[in-house]
Parts: sequence; structure tokens; C-alpha cells
Amino acid sequence: MEITSRQIKANDILFFMSYGLFLFFGILSTSFYYQFFMGAAYKLVKAFCVAVLLLREFTGRGWSLRSILIGGVLAVLMMLAKISGGSFTIAFIVIFLFCARDVSFEKIAKFTAWVSAVTVAFIVASAYLGIIENYVTVEERTRYYLGFRYALYGPVFLFNITGLILYIRKERIRWGELLVLVALNYWMFAETNSRLSFYLSIFMIVVFAVMKLYPRFFEVNQILVFLMMFSFVLCCAVSIYFTAIYDGSVTWQAQLNSALGGRLSLGKSALTEYGVNLFGQKIELVGNGLDAYGNKNTTDAYNYVDSFYIQILLRYGAVFLIVWIGILTYTLYRCYKMNNYALMVCLTFVAIHCVIDDLSLQLYYNTFWLACAVVLKKPKECRAIEKTENQYIVPRRKLVLKW
Repeated sequence: MEITSRQIKANDILFFMSYGLFLFFGILSTSFYYQFFMGAAYKLVKAFCVAVLLLREFTGRGWSLRSILIGGVLAVLMMLAKISGGSFTIAFIVIFLFCARDVSFEKIAKFTAWVSAVTVAFIVASAYLGIIENYVTVEERTRYYLGFRYALYGPVFLFNITGLILYIRKERIRWGELLVLVALNYWMFAETNSRLSFYLSIFMIVVFAVMKLYPRFFEVNQILVFLMMFSFVLCCAVSIYFTAIYDGSVTWQAQLNSALGGRLSLGKSALTEYGVNLFGQKIELVGNGLDAYGNKNTTDAYNYVDSFYIQILLRYGAVFLIVWIGILTYTLYRCYKMNNYALMVCLTFVAIHCVIDDLSLQLYYNTFWLACAVVLKKPKECRAIEKTENQYIVPRRKLVLKW
């Protein structure tokens, strides 16, 4: 997973400079290091990142009609998010997504894996050395925060890193590397007791192990390919349906809600209280995360909605959710056309993760949003990438479903 200067074009240096700073400080902002640069300093860093991207865009860059039109759609998404009172989270995803339209996602994945792994290791080491606090909670289960402001943050970073490494290595990944990934995820699970990220990471590793043993696995299991292509649609529908119909008096629903840590009841309460509209609304959700100084909210009642899909529906509206899911589904379709089953698998696990976790909305938690830059490329450009990048490729036949 080595990155050399030859792999990064001269006109990509500004992109990786901006993205690297954003990624590094974004990850640090989820830790107790945030107290040292929160407020104006962090805003200045993010403003600098945007300025560098603008410099890159307006210094000899070419804009195709396709990129302008789709960029306009992305700009509308930003406006919808901002009108609804949302933060700049969506804005940064859209800006980096647009600027990544001519940057190889393979390079972005390698760069992110290194920066994320080093930064997360730095935070965890700092917690163990006592430089920052290693907060711990002992309730139903013991959880160490490992220097982060919430126990779930570290596991989600590791889930993203695991997916990136699997995608980068594809069929070339060694059995020893797979075992190392299993060991790291188990250690994170033992420390934080974060079940979702652990189980999905292990399952994803198993799928790549199967792909290593049987390179044509998805070629001969086309129903799975079809399901992966519509994974975001299916996961979104399942999440909204089970939340909307939730009734605590129904035994199986109450049991499912208990297994999901009360997520169905909290989601139903939010839907009932705030309702759903086309273009979103400003809502206040209170979670268990700590502030930069390790203080926990004790004044407001917990009402946080963990489902990514429900949060998007509530905060940004039905129109935004439909467009976003549409972009992701088209991305998966382009992956299929490019024979990139490895990326399809990773995106599918992100879709599943989003059912009961909203952290994937942040770009530094989920690098795979940038894979959506494929919507800004023409099909022939995607085919050129397929030939030049070292992808998990097998000869593709027409998708024919046999029931």
C-alpha cells in the first residue's frame, strides 16, 4: 500500500494537501485533542482547505458540460442542507466529491488509509500514555473511549480503514493481512464493546476471503450483485419501514427494539415529534458524546436517532434523501459496469452500517462517499480507469437474474 510521488500527479498535490489537512484535523476533532484547536482555529483550517481546492479548480482546470450540470445538482443538495439548518458536513462532502472527479479513488483510498491509521494510532497511544483522557464507562458493558469523545468513534474509524485496506488489496491481500485485520478489530471490540462495527468488519473480511479463494464468486452469483447494486435503496427502505411501523406493544417489535439498543423507539419518537417534509427542518438531537473537555450533557434528555437514513430524512428532507440514494445507486451501477466488485462490497457494507449508525455521514468516518465522483465521469472515462487501475476485475457478462 505504498504511495510514491509518481502515483500522484502534479495537479493532484493541491487536492491531497487540502484533503489531508481536512482529514487529519477532522479525526482529531473527535478526540480530546479538539480542545486545543476548537472554535476559530478549526474554522480557519477548514476555510484554508476550501481555498486550496478553489485555487486548484481555477488554475488551468477544464470543466466539462457534464461536470457543470452534475455540479449544479450537488450545489442544490448543499443549499437544501443549509436551508434545513444543517451543518457544513454535507457541504464538505459535496466540495471534495466534486473536486475528486478527476482523481483516482484508488489513490484517495491509499492516502486516506495511511492518514487515518496514523492519526487514530496517535490518538489511542496518547490516551494510553495519559496525554489525553482515556474516558471509561461501566454500565451494562465496560467501554473505553481510547482518547475519543465517544466510544463508538474509534470503531467506526477502524471499520473505514478496514474497508479501505480490503478494497486496495483486493485479491492480492495475504492471509496474514486478513488475520491482522481480524485481530485489530477484535481488540477494538474488546476495548469499546462496539458490536456493529466489529461484526460488519469481520463479515466484510470473510467476504474478501471468499473472493480471494473464488475470484468468480460474484460472477456466478448474480442475484447477490443485483442486491448489492440496490443495497442503499433496500437498507433505506428497511430502516424507514421498521421505524415507522414500530409499536412497543407488539412483542417481536419490542424484542427487535431491545436488540437494537432502543433505536427503533427513538426513531419513531423523532418521526412523530418532528414529522417529515420535502426539504428538511432544523431539529435538536441529544446524544451521549462528550465535549472537548470530557464533560457529558446532563441537562437534556437523550433522544438521539442513530439511523443514517432516518436522520437524513428528518434533517434534510425527502427530496435530499431520494437524490442522495439515487447518486449512491448509480455509483454502484457504474462499479458493476467496471467489474469493480470489491468497491461494490465495501459500499454495500457502508449501506448496512448506515441502518443503525449515522456517523458515516461525516467524510472522515466514511471515505467511500468520494467513490461517488464516478457520477461526474463519462462511461468511457470509467472504462479507461478500469484498464489503468489495479482493480479486482473478472470478465463481465450481462447481468441475467435466474430465479
